Amino acid sequence: MVPESHGNAPPVSLPAGYLPPYGTRLTVDSFAQQGSDTWAADGLDARGSPARYELTVTAPGRAMCRVNGEPTRYRNIYSHQTGGLESSLLAWFDWILATDAAGRLLLAADDYGGETVAAQLFRAEHHLVRHDSQERCLTDFTTLPELQGWLDEALAPTPLRTRVVAFEAIGKEPALLCDLLGPVRENPTGPLTPEAGLRYLPMPFGTAESVGFVRGELGDRFRSMTRVGFDGSTPSWVHAVSFVPTSELAHFGVETRTTADGESWWAILLDGVDVCLVIPRGTDERDWPMNISAGYDQDGQEATIGIRPTQVSERENRLQDHFQRRWGRWLDAAVVLDDEELAAGLKSVEAMLDKEFGGRHG
Repeated sequence: MVPESHGNAPPVSLPAGYLPPYGTRLTVDSFAQQGSDTWAADGLDARGSPARYELTVTAPGRAMCRVNGEPTRYRNIYSHQTGGLESSLLAWFDWILATDAAGRLLLAADDYGGETVAAQLFRAEHHLVRHDSQERCLTDFTTLPELQGWLDEALAPTPLRTRVVAFEAIGKEPALLCDLLGPVRENPTGPLTPEAGLRYLPMPFGTAESVGFVRGELGDRFRSMTRVGFDGSTPSWVHAVSFVPTSELAHFGVETRTTADGESWWAILLDGVDVCLVIPRGTDERDWPMNISAGYDQDGQEATIGIRPTQVSERENRLQDHFQRRWGRWLDAAVVLDDEELAAGLKSVEAMLDKEFGGRHG
């Protein structure tokens, strides 16, 4: 770790080889000292609006952050887990740069991702579609209405509507999760049956005890996911894994409620299709946290909801972010790489191939 404090810049130590989030214009030197222990910089928030970031050092290597004067809880950019008001100075610094980069990316996308006539013509000419995805750690939601509000906002550009409930399996027979072998295109709004590709998994759900069983059997491989395609406002196909057909809830003896206690599994009922997504919660929740993602593609004519273990999200998001930091300029259509940068990049790729495969061949 090498201190990267220059003049009146904050005393943040950046790891050797640190790469900033691609797209940000902020650096350590963007922060101006405001007092004996506070530094401030002007950037953008994740929505592209102006934001003033203030870092206050609380102890060596530790800090708190205010955004536009308001204290902010630290949210890990990979796991999306929300922590306390205090975190490491390096974590806050990287979070600010990542947030600024996200805001700038959003503004840049307005040229082709917005709803102006020019943006729509640009997309049509270049065969582009609008798409977006959001992700949160489910431990951030303590009530069903909190999750419902987030889902409503994330899926607003699509025809898909949902209802968040809590449930518990109270039947004598075990309630089982299901998979679809593939997308259902014939009668996608009807009941999902074995004839349509439905298969039952030996995975119970609904009770606190079943959380531990499912975790032990699937662990990091657990996924509860659905994707729905639309023709206008009518579902044209549906696919789902680790879910329960809504039409099967009564058969399984599942009771749904609009309030939840600490032992309840949560569920997302989808309007118009026979899909109920399940969210393991209960005794193992703190040891096996889940993330939820929701988004759309094809200009809102395709909606997706996914649930997976937080540690899986953190690992995959970290890899994707590292790639974007390293190769963002190469992927940016607005950037023209010079010969020197091209040569350096190719040399770096060759070195990675040599390390991975023990030397180039041919």
